[in-house]
Amino acid sequence: MDQITLISSDDIESLPYHIRFTACNLPFIARTLYVIPNDMTVRDRVRSIIEDRTRAERSRIVVIDEESIVPSSVCENKWIYQQLVKLAISTLRESHRLSEPFLFTDIDTICVRRVAEGDLIREGKYVFWIAHYGHEPAYFDTTFKRTTTLKRLPAIDGNTASWLMSFSWCAQALLGLKELPAVSAVNACVLWSSTVLTGLRYMVEKRFGKPFNECVLDSFRAFIKEHNDHFYEYKGYRRIVMSYYGGEGLVKGDYDDEYYFRNVRLGFSEWQLYTLFLSMLQRHPYVFHFQPPHTNEFIAEFNAEVQNIEILQAAIASAEQGGRRCHFINFY
Repeated sequence: MDQITLISSDDIESLPYHIRFTACNLPFIARTLYVIPNDMTVRDRVRSIIEDRTRAERSRIVVIDEESIVPSSVCENKWIYQQLVKLAISTLRESHRLSEPFLFTDIDTICVRRVAEGDLIREGKYVFWIAHYGHEPAYFDTTFKRTTTLKRLPAIDGNTASWLMSFSWCAQALLGLKELPAVSAVNACVLWSSTVLTGLRYMVEKRFGKPFNECVLDSFRAFIKEHNDHFYEYKGYRRIVMSYYGGEGLVKGDYDDEYYFRNVRLGFSEWQLYTLFLSMLQRHPYVFHFQPPHTNEFIAEFNAEVQNIEILQAAIASAEQGGRRCHFINFY
Protein backbone atom coordinates (compact mmCIF):
# COMPACT_ATOMS: atom_id res chain seq x y z
CA MET A 1 0.00 0.00 0.00
CA ASP A 2 1.12 3.56 -0.72
CA GLN A 3 1.02 6.49 1.67
CA ILE A 4 0.31 10.07 0.50
CA THR A 5 1.62 13.01 2.55
CA LEU A 6 1.64 16.69 1.65
CA ILE A 7 4.42 18.97 2.87
CA SER A 8 4.34 22.75 3.28
CA SER A 9 6.98 25.26 4.34
CA ASP A 10 5.30 25.53 7.77
CA ASP A 11 5.66 21.90 8.79
CA ILE A 12 8.71 20.66 6.90
CA GLU A 13 10.65 19.96 10.12
CA SER A 14 8.16 17.20 10.88
CA LEU A 15 9.49 15.23 7.91
CA PRO A 16 12.33 13.38 9.74
CA TYR A 17 9.85 12.13 12.34
CA HIS A 18 7.37 11.08 9.66
CA ILE A 19 9.98 9.12 7.70
CA ARG A 20 11.39 7.44 10.79
CA PHE A 21 8.10 6.33 12.31
CA THR A 22 6.73 5.19 8.96
CA ALA A 23 9.76 2.93 8.53
CA CYS A 24 9.48 1.59 12.08
CA ASN A 25 5.76 1.11 12.48
CA LEU A 26 4.11 0.81 9.05
CA PRO A 27 5.76 -2.22 7.45
CA PHE A 28 2.93 -2.63 4.90
CA ILE A 29 3.61 0.80 3.37
CA ALA A 30 5.58 0.13 0.18
CA ARG A 31 6.10 3.81 -0.71
CA THR A 32 5.39 7.23 0.73
CA LEU A 33 4.65 9.79 -1.95
CA TYR A 34 5.58 13.18 -0.49
CA VAL A 35 3.85 16.01 -2.36
CA ILE A 36 5.81 19.26 -2.03
CA PRO A 37 5.33 22.88 -3.17
CA ASN A 38 7.28 24.37 -6.05
CA ASP A 39 9.52 26.29 -3.66
CA MET A 40 13.31 26.03 -3.90
CA THR A 41 13.85 26.44 -0.14
CA VAL A 42 11.41 23.63 0.62
CA ARG A 43 12.84 21.44 -2.13
CA ASP A 44 16.39 21.86 -0.83
CA ARG A 45 15.36 21.13 2.75
CA VAL A 46 13.38 18.03 1.73
CA ARG A 47 16.35 16.79 -0.31
CA SER A 48 18.68 17.36 2.65
CA ILE A 49 16.41 15.50 5.08
CA ILE A 50 15.92 12.54 2.75
CA GLU A 51 19.63 12.26 1.99
CA ASP A 52 20.25 11.99 5.74
CA ARG A 53 18.04 8.90 6.05
CA THR A 54 19.12 5.29 5.60
CA ARG A 55 19.21 3.67 2.15
CA ALA A 56 16.25 1.46 3.08
CA GLU A 57 14.19 4.50 4.09
CA ARG A 58 15.15 6.43 0.96
CA SER A 59 14.10 3.54 -1.27
CA ARG A 60 10.50 3.90 -0.03
CA ILE A 61 10.23 7.65 -0.75
CA VAL A 62 8.91 9.37 -3.87
CA VAL A 63 8.82 13.18 -4.12
CA ILE A 64 6.15 14.80 -6.31
CA ASP A 65 5.67 18.45 -7.27
CA GLU A 66 2.16 19.58 -6.27
CA GLU A 67 2.06 21.76 -9.42
CA SER A 68 1.91 18.56 -11.47
CA ILE A 69 -1.36 17.70 -9.70
CA VAL A 70 -3.09 21.11 -9.47
CA PRO A 71 -1.51 24.41 -10.64
CA SER A 72 -1.14 26.77 -7.67
CA SER A 73 -2.62 29.58 -9.79
CA VAL A 74 -6.03 27.92 -9.34
CA CYS A 75 -6.48 29.32 -5.82
CA GLU A 76 -4.75 32.04 -3.80
CA ASN A 77 -5.92 30.60 -0.49
CA LYS A 78 -3.14 28.13 0.31
CA TRP A 79 -5.31 26.12 2.69
CA ILE A 80 -8.04 25.59 0.09
CA TYR A 81 -5.42 24.93 -2.61
CA GLN A 82 -3.90 22.12 -0.57
CA GLN A 83 -7.33 20.53 -0.23
CA LEU A 84 -7.83 20.72 -3.98
CA VAL A 85 -4.51 18.90 -4.41
CA LYS A 86 -5.67 16.13 -2.07
CA LEU A 87 -8.95 15.78 -3.94
CA ALA A 88 -7.05 15.42 -7.23
CA ILE A 89 -4.60 12.86 -5.89
CA SER A 90 -6.33 10.04 -7.78
CA THR A 91 -4.53 11.31 -10.91
CA LEU A 92 -1.44 9.62 -9.46
CA ARG A 93 -3.09 6.26 -10.13
CA GLU A 94 -2.09 6.56 -13.77
CA SER A 95 1.15 8.55 -13.48
CA HIS A 96 2.65 6.79 -10.43
CA ARG A 97 0.62 3.56 -10.13
CA LEU A 98 -0.92 4.74 -6.85
CA SER A 99 -2.23 1.83 -4.80
CA GLU A 100 -5.92 1.17 -4.21
CA PRO A 101 -6.66 2.09 -1.49
CA PHE A 102 -3.95 4.38 -0.13
CA LEU A 103 -3.18 5.83 3.28
CA PHE A 104 -3.45 9.61 3.66
CA THR A 105 -1.47 11.07 6.57
CA ASP A 106 -0.61 14.64 7.42
CA ILE A 107 3.10 15.37 7.68
CA ASP A 108 2.62 16.19 11.36
CA THR A 109 0.96 12.84 12.01
CA ILE A 110 3.30 10.10 13.15
CA CYS A 111 2.62 6.41 13.64
CA VAL A 112 3.64 5.65 17.23
CA ARG A 113 2.47 2.06 17.45
CA ARG A 114 3.26 -0.77 15.07
CA VAL A 115 0.39 -1.32 12.63
CA ALA A 116 -0.19 -4.28 10.34
CA GLU A 117 -2.46 -3.92 7.34
CA GLY A 118 -4.82 -6.38 9.01
CA ASP A 119 -5.34 -3.89 11.84
CA LEU A 120 -7.12 -1.65 9.32
CA ILE A 121 -9.55 -4.36 8.23
CA ARG A 122 -12.79 -5.51 9.87
CA GLU A 123 -15.23 -8.00 8.38
CA GLY A 124 -13.13 -8.18 5.22
CA LYS A 125 -13.29 -4.43 4.53
CA TYR A 126 -11.10 -1.46 5.37
CA VAL A 127 -12.25 0.53 8.39
CA PHE A 128 -13.25 4.15 7.84
CA TRP A 129 -13.11 5.99 11.15
CA ILE A 130 -15.72 8.68 11.85
CA ALA A 131 -16.36 10.86 14.89
CA HIS A 132 -20.10 10.89 15.54
CA TYR A 133 -21.80 13.50 17.72
CA GLY A 134 -25.03 11.61 18.23
CA HIS A 135 -24.28 8.00 19.24
CA GLU A 136 -21.93 5.76 21.15
CA PRO A 137 -19.42 3.79 19.02
CA ALA A 138 -20.87 1.28 16.59
CA TYR A 139 -19.99 -0.50 13.38
CA PHE A 140 -21.97 0.32 10.24
CA ASP A 141 -21.44 -1.85 7.19
CA THR A 142 -23.09 0.18 4.42
CA THR A 143 -24.55 3.63 5.04
CA PHE A 144 -24.84 5.99 7.98
CA LYS A 145 -28.54 5.23 8.10
CA ARG A 146 -28.12 1.60 9.11
CA THR A 147 -28.18 1.21 12.88
CA THR A 148 -27.58 -1.59 15.32
CA THR A 149 -27.74 -1.17 19.09
CA LEU A 150 -26.95 2.48 19.75
CA LYS A 151 -26.97 4.68 22.81
CA ARG A 152 -27.84 8.33 22.27
CA LEU A 153 -25.33 10.91 23.47
CA PRO A 154 -26.37 14.29 24.92
CA ALA A 155 -27.28 16.94 22.33
CA ILE A 156 -24.25 18.85 21.06
CA ASP A 157 -23.75 22.38 22.36
CA GLY A 158 -24.07 25.49 20.20
CA ASN A 159 -20.34 26.04 19.74
CA THR A 160 -19.81 22.44 18.62
CA ALA A 161 -22.74 22.73 16.21
CA SER A 162 -21.28 25.99 14.85
CA TRP A 163 -17.84 24.37 14.40
CA LEU A 164 -19.31 21.28 12.73
CA MET A 165 -21.38 23.36 10.32
CA SER A 166 -18.43 25.62 9.48
CA PHE A 167 -16.45 22.63 8.19
CA SER A 168 -19.34 20.98 6.42
CA TRP A 169 -21.14 23.87 4.71
CA CYS A 170 -19.45 23.62 1.31
CA ALA A 171 -19.55 19.83 1.28
CA GLN A 172 -23.28 19.88 2.01
CA ALA A 173 -23.86 22.41 -0.77
CA LEU A 174 -21.70 20.55 -3.30
CA LEU A 175 -23.42 17.24 -2.64
CA GLY A 176 -26.94 18.70 -2.38
CA LEU A 177 -27.59 17.15 1.04
CA LYS A 178 -30.81 18.39 2.65
CA GLU A 179 -29.71 17.22 6.10
CA LEU A 180 -26.23 17.24 7.58
CA PRO A 181 -25.23 14.12 9.53
CA ALA A 182 -23.66 14.99 12.89
CA VAL A 183 -20.33 13.45 11.95
CA SER A 184 -16.81 14.62 11.29
CA ALA A 185 -14.05 12.81 9.49
CA VAL A 186 -10.98 11.60 11.33
CA ASN A 187 -8.91 13.85 9.19
CA ALA A 188 -5.20 13.48 9.84
CA CYS A 189 -4.92 9.81 8.96
CA VAL A 190 -7.41 8.04 6.72
CA LEU A 191 -7.67 5.38 4.04
CA TRP A 192 -8.90 6.82 0.75
CA SER A 193 -9.94 5.16 -2.48
CA SER A 194 -9.09 6.52 -5.94
CA THR A 195 -12.30 4.94 -7.22
CA VAL A 196 -14.40 6.81 -4.65
CA LEU A 197 -12.51 10.05 -5.35
CA THR A 198 -13.13 9.73 -9.08
CA GLY A 199 -16.83 9.12 -8.44
CA LEU A 200 -17.00 12.13 -6.13
CA ARG A 201 -15.47 14.47 -8.69
CA TYR A 202 -17.70 13.14 -11.47
CA MET A 203 -20.84 13.57 -9.35
CA VAL A 204 -20.02 17.22 -8.46
CA GLU A 205 -19.05 18.15 -12.02
CA LYS A 206 -22.20 16.57 -13.44
CA ARG A 207 -24.37 18.34 -10.88
CA PHE A 208 -23.00 21.84 -11.60
CA GLY A 209 -21.86 21.46 -15.21
CA LYS A 210 -18.37 22.86 -14.66
CA PRO A 211 -14.88 21.68 -13.62
CA PHE A 212 -14.55 20.34 -10.10
CA ASN A 213 -12.19 23.04 -8.80
CA GLU A 214 -14.54 25.78 -10.00
CA CYS A 215 -17.41 24.11 -8.16
CA VAL A 216 -15.42 24.06 -4.91
CA LEU A 217 -14.30 27.68 -5.20
CA ASP A 218 -17.83 28.85 -6.04
CA SER A 219 -19.18 27.11 -2.95
CA PHE A 220 -16.39 28.60 -0.82
CA ARG A 221 -17.24 32.13 -2.02
CA ALA A 222 -20.90 31.48 -1.20
CA PHE A 223 -19.90 30.35 2.30
CA ILE A 224 -17.86 33.55 2.84
CA LYS A 225 -20.71 35.75 1.63
CA GLU A 226 -23.29 34.07 3.84
CA HIS A 227 -21.27 33.84 7.04
CA ASN A 228 -18.83 36.79 7.06
CA ASP A 229 -20.85 38.48 9.82
CA HIS A 230 -19.93 35.62 12.12
CA PHE A 231 -16.15 35.57 11.60
CA TYR A 232 -13.95 36.42 14.56
CA GLU A 233 -10.24 36.93 14.98
CA TYR A 234 -8.64 34.53 17.41
CA LYS A 235 -5.09 34.11 18.69
CA GLY A 236 -4.88 30.44 17.93
CA TYR A 237 -4.28 27.85 15.27
CA ARG A 238 -6.87 29.14 12.79
CA ARG A 239 -6.59 32.92 13.45
CA ILE A 240 -10.09 33.37 12.04
CA VAL A 241 -12.95 31.31 13.47
CA MET A 242 -16.71 31.27 12.98
CA SER A 243 -19.17 31.51 15.84
CA TYR A 244 -22.80 32.48 16.31
CA TYR A 245 -22.20 32.98 20.03
CA GLY A 246 -19.02 35.02 20.38
CA GLY A 247 -16.91 33.92 23.31
CA GLU A 248 -13.82 34.60 25.36
CA GLY A 249 -10.77 35.58 23.32
CA LEU A 250 -12.77 36.33 20.17
CA VAL A 251 -12.64 39.73 18.44
CA LYS A 252 -15.17 40.55 15.73
CA GLY A 253 -13.57 40.51 12.28
CA ASP A 254 -13.86 43.57 10.07
CA TYR A 255 -12.59 42.57 6.62
CA ASP A 256 -14.08 42.37 3.16
CA ASP A 257 -15.04 39.13 1.44
CA GLU A 258 -11.88 39.00 -0.67
CA TYR A 259 -9.69 39.08 2.44
CA TYR A 260 -11.67 36.21 3.93
CA PHE A 261 -11.57 34.31 0.62
CA ARG A 262 -7.77 34.48 0.65
CA ASN A 263 -7.28 33.73 4.34
CA VAL A 264 -10.17 31.87 5.98
CA ARG A 265 -9.47 28.23 6.85
CA LEU A 266 -13.10 27.30 7.33
CA GLY A 267 -16.13 26.37 5.29
CA PHE A 268 -14.57 23.63 3.19
CA SER A 269 -13.01 20.36 4.25
CA GLU A 270 -11.81 17.70 1.86
CA TRP A 271 -12.21 15.10 4.60
CA GLN A 272 -15.82 16.12 5.24
CA LEU A 273 -16.62 16.12 1.53
CA TYR A 274 -15.25 12.61 1.13
CA THR A 275 -16.99 11.36 4.28
CA LEU A 276 -20.38 12.86 3.42
CA PHE A 277 -20.11 11.50 -0.13
CA LEU A 278 -19.62 8.03 1.35
CA SER A 279 -22.87 8.51 3.30
CA MET A 280 -24.68 8.72 -0.05
CA LEU A 281 -23.26 5.50 -1.48
CA GLN A 282 -24.83 2.08 -1.20
CA ARG A 283 -21.58 0.37 -2.23
CA HIS A 284 -18.06 1.30 -1.20
CA PRO A 285 -14.92 -0.49 0.05
CA TYR A 286 -15.36 0.32 3.77
CA VAL A 287 -16.96 -0.68 7.01
CA PHE A 288 -17.64 2.44 9.09
CA HIS A 289 -16.54 2.72 12.68
CA PHE A 290 -18.44 5.47 14.50
CA GLN A 291 -17.18 6.78 17.83
CA PRO A 292 -17.82 9.78 20.06
CA PRO A 293 -15.47 12.75 19.52
CA HIS A 294 -12.27 12.95 21.57
CA THR A 295 -12.18 9.20 22.31
CA ASN A 296 -10.53 8.02 19.12
CA GLU A 297 -8.59 4.82 19.70
CA PHE A 298 -6.90 5.20 16.31
CA ILE A 299 -5.41 8.70 16.42
CA ALA A 300 -4.82 11.28 19.18
CA GLU A 301 -4.35 15.03 18.66
CA PHE A 302 -1.69 17.17 20.28
CA ASN A 303 -1.88 20.97 20.06
CA ALA A 304 1.71 22.19 20.42
CA GLU A 305 0.52 25.79 20.84
CA VAL A 306 -1.28 25.12 24.10
CA GLN A 307 0.44 22.01 25.43
CA ASN A 308 3.97 21.70 26.72
CA ILE A 309 6.26 20.43 23.97
CA GLU A 310 7.97 18.23 26.57
CA ILE A 311 4.73 16.23 26.79
CA LEU A 312 4.95 15.52 23.08
CA GLN A 313 8.59 14.52 23.35
CA ALA A 314 7.70 12.20 26.24
CA ALA A 315 4.85 10.71 24.18
CA ILE A 316 7.22 10.04 21.28
CA ALA A 317 9.78 8.48 23.61
CA SER A 318 7.06 6.32 25.16
CA ALA A 319 5.88 5.27 21.70
CA GLU A 320 9.37 4.18 20.73
CA GLN A 321 9.36 1.93 23.79
CA GLY A 322 5.96 0.49 22.96
CA GLY A 323 4.04 2.38 25.62
CA ARG A 324 1.54 4.25 23.44
CA ARG A 325 -2.10 3.09 23.13
CA CYS A 326 -3.16 5.05 20.03
CA HIS A 327 -1.71 4.14 16.66
CA PHE A 328 -1.06 7.73 15.53
CA ILE A 329 -0.45 11.16 17.04
CA ASN A 330 -1.33 14.32 15.13
CA PHE A 331 0.62 17.25 16.56
CA TYR A 332 -0.11 20.69 15.15
